[in-house]
Amino acid sequence: MNTEKMIDISVLPEAEQDLIKALFDKCCERAKPKEKTNSGSKVWKPKYGERYHYIDGSGSIYSAIWFNSIVDNGRWVLGNVFKTQEEAVFARKKRKVEVELERYAKEHNGTEFANRCYCIRCEEDGKRLLCDTWATTKIQGTVMFTSKDVLVDAIEAIGRDRIIKYIFGA
Repeated sequence: MNTEKMIDISVLPEAEQDLIKALFDKCCERAKPKEKTNSGSKVWKPKYGERYHYIDGSGSIYSAIWFNSIVDNGRWVLGNVFKTQEEAVFARKKRKVEVELERYAKEHNGTEFANRCYCIRCEEDGKRLLCDTWATTKIQGTVMFTSKDVLVDAIEAIGRDRIIKYIFGA
């Protein structure tokens, strides 16, 4: 039921006019549709019409406007949506180091892992890389090497500082 009536509040005392105005404003605020926000979320996702950055298939960085399209959501699902160009540049460099480590392991690892395998671990101070040994269990997201020598050579070939910065974020 939507009825409109005109009320002249100018005949009321000023305090009552202020009260009615405040109540009217409050009613208007409640009537507005609420916009969903992810303000508490640690993961940024663009809102409709917001600019974001992505890495194309050749490694070039572009920006686009989020229209919640199939392409936008495809990039989002793959983790290829960044708030700033700097974040996209960092992600591209990180992925490059990851690929270099994976390729080095594939090219230099022996054919079989012994009863242990080796992986890179960063010390808590973020300044030292350590050679860690594990049983032959595969650890998610970790490049495994068949020997300590192969691991040390990989660190030297790819660059200790690059690995610390882009893989461990230190």
